[in-house]
Amino acid sequence: QTNGLPINYESVSRPGTTNSQLASMKEAAVFASICRLNHACIPNAYAEWNGQLGCETVHALRDIPMGHEVTISYLPPGGMERHLRQAWLQDEHGFACGCARCSLTGEALEKSEARQRAVGRLFLPGEAKLPVLELTRRLDLRLELMAQEGMPPVWAWKPMLFYLAQASLADVRDDPSAERLQRAAALAERA
Repeated sequence: QTNGLPINYESVSRPGTTNSQLASMKEAAVFASICRLNHACIPNAYAEWNGQLGCETVHALRDIPMGHEVTISYLPPGGMERHLRQAWLQDEHGFACGCARCSLTGEALEKSEARQRAVGRLFLPGEAKLPVLELTRRLDLRLELMAQEGMPPVWAWKPMLFYLAQASLADVRDDPSAERLQRAAALAERA
């Protein structure tokens, strides 16, 4: 139970997914090698279920020097302060994290905690109903904060690009002007 990885990624990547929703998910698997990857709150890789391939895949988030451990984050998407991360990891996986982020002190810890709170505020239910320009602004801010925190960017861009596509289509349906079409095309290109 502590080593299984979800194999219904789309439900996990939705902003606003709660711990109880994650805990109630029925689809998970234990993989011989991937499930041996250790956790870090600032991981150097990202694991996700690839429904098209029918397998779990691991993607490096940056260059990993030879001999260094490949780590993934066990945390749900979104920002969590250290005490919340520690409690969640203890409850869900039975360990206390001692990674670089959890070991921060002083001003570095204060800045990280502020960014984590800001990211958490950006992962709110109901985002799909926001206007396209607000979604774009939130995506840019989320990606900037997450980059500063070393968080996997996939936590932000997959759900947000889905929402942007939905909002763009609704935007063009409401007003098929050249400006709206151009904006929708720019967002599609970005996706």
